Amino acid sequence: MCDRWQVFENFLADMGERPEGTSIDRIDNDGNYEPSNCRWGTKQEQTSNRGPVIPRAFVSSARTDEICGRMEHGESMRSIGRRFGIHHDTVKRVVVADSATHEDGVP
Repeated sequence: MCDRWQVFENFLADMGERPEGTSIDRIDNDGNYEPSNCRWGTKQEQTSNRGPVIPRAFVSSARTDEICGRMEHGESMRSIGRRFGIHHDTVKRVVVADSATHEDGVP
């Protein structure tokens, strides 16, 4: 969140009162919570602003290795998701599942 919004009055001045049936929505989901990247959006608008969710089962083992490698090198889940055309939640599931597999001693 931008420093300016640490003070509620500044947030209110920038965004105005919340219209009924909306919540804060980032225009660019990889961007910051700041005046130029936020709007009031309905649940439907926010849902359509997400990337596609691809089930973990459709991510190949080669891609799993590359995803995990990129995470180890500090690349964000959102960045990896954009790179592979998958939702960042799928990236998280891939990394968690891969880590659990290796902890169980299965390659």
